[in-house]
Amino acid sequence: AVWRLRPRKMCRGCAVFSPCEVRRHASAESCWLVAGRDVFDVTSFLPRHPAGTRSIVRKAGGADCTEDLGFHSAKAQKLWMQHKIGRLEPCGAEKNPDNGCAVA
Repeated sequence: AVWRLRPRKMCRGCAVFSPCEVRRHASAESCWLVAGRDVFDVTSFLPRHPAGTRSIVRKAGGADCTEDLGFHSAKAQKLWMQHKIGRLEPCGAEKNPDNGCAVA
């Protein structure tokens, strides 16, 4: 079964992150996951994950892990929502040729 995120109303006060920002958090020291358009900071959860840190860190930094979360129990999926920090939005049209990210 694939974990399907329910459509949400625009959440007021939610932070918005570009893929460029999410890519900066791809380590055990700062570990962000993306599922659909939701962004999660799971850094504090890493030591408690039953399958170990590596199983999460390998998907950190922007790979969509919606399908990976699908085999978790409803209780575990609810736990992920406690780590939601915002939503993912595409980068702007103007790109930095060095790294492909939007120029601020």
